Amino acid sequence: MENSLPLNDWHVRKTHLLINRLHAFLHGIALLALFYYRLTSLTQIIKNKNTTLLLPHVLIFISELILSFIWLLSQPSKWKPIVRTVYPERLPGDEKLPSIDVFVCTADPSKEPCLKVMNTVISALALDYPS
Repeated sequence: MENSLPLNDWHVRKTHLLINRLHAFLHGIALLALFYYRLTSLTQIIKNKNTTLLLPHVLIFISELILSFIWLLSQPSKWKPIVRTVYPERLPGDEKLPSIDVFVCTADPSKEPCLKVMNTVISALALDYPS
């Protein structure tokens, strides 16, 4: 089985890669400009001692920071978009598949009732995997 062909393959979508990186770059520049605007307006509000405008500006700035952080967390999956191709016809026959053991861990009986554990074991036994 070591010398057989791979069961899956992947390649990078170069057009999507360029578009996503350009979008992330432009979006990042827009966010930096927005943060600059918010910080300068907050400093002006503090200098002028206008307390009625301070709370809304601070809340909006905090929400923009949170949304920008969430956007930043979504970017790694778009940084290098790939397409996978699977080849199920390359799977070896049932006699060549390795045997598996199923271990069901039950740590706390109050959090994992016996009925749910039994259903999990029955589902594992019902797998159509060659023995």
